[in-house]
Amino acid sequence: MADYARDNAYVLDPDLLEEMHRLDIQGQMLTRSMGGVLPERPDFAGIKKVLDLGCGSAEWALQVAGRSADIQVVGIDKAPRMIELAQARAYAEKRANARFRIGDITEPLPFLADNFDLVNARLLRGFMATSAWLPFIQECLRVLRPGGLLRLTEDEILLTNSLACDHLNFRGYKNLATLGKAFSGHHPGITTRMPGWLKEAGFQQVQSRVFAMDISYGADAYESFFFDFKTAIELLKPFSLQMNPEYTVEENEALCEQAIEEMQDPGFSGKLYLVTTVGEK
Repeated sequence: MADYARDNAYVLDPDLLEEMHRLDIQGQMLTRSMGGVLPERPDFAGIKKVLDLGCGSAEWALQVAGRSADIQVVGIDKAPRMIELAQARAYAEKRANARFRIGDITEPLPFLADNFDLVNARLLRGFMATSAWLPFIQECLRVLRPGGLLRLTEDEILLTNSLACDHLNFRGYKNLATLGKAFSGHHPGITTRMPGWLKEAGFQQVQSRVFAMDISYGADAYESFFFDFKTAIELLKPFSLQMNPEYTVEENEALCEQAIEEMQDPGFSGKLYLVTTVGEK
């Protein structure tokens, strides 16, 4: 468990090609399903300089850069191959207003104070230790200009009519809690704390938007979610077996196969609940 237990360590290698592809599909699904890159301010009024933290393959960042050449976008991610992909995409799409760099966002951010109009981060709970959230949000406040916005999006819980899927999902919550990356063994407990963290850090006008993504069979997000979930449970098998020694390899394999089978049934239904919290400096 030693490797997984490190503070702010991702339980999967983000430089794996399979994981890179999964995260890219996941990002596209989130942006499309939640109403675009910035549904809270779709006209981007007053936003000219944007920082995307944990930018991954730059799906979100490049969509923002594509809105206007006047918007400068900076993305930062710890995974070198992700940044290579982001840079290649920016070049291919001729987004000279987007640049990317390698960096650990759980450390002090390598930017001057009062620098950005918008700081965006999505789905950080997979690696962020619970103790790291408030210092991270305080750093976001520092690099924002007065009047700038912090936008955090996290998922809170997945509920389905598949017993195997729910079993795997809740086992995942328990594992993250054991590693100090969730507040509860039943759900992450991040989204309920985000407004308080933002207020404690000094943000004003803090608001949250709850979103229920329909991932039922045949729904718009189903194919993307199914690919995301199927790929994740395959890549997570070594982690799951190490964290849950009460399961044999055969038992774990059977549970994963049952979940995939149940999710491909036309009667499969489910909702993924996410929350976006926005605060102003």
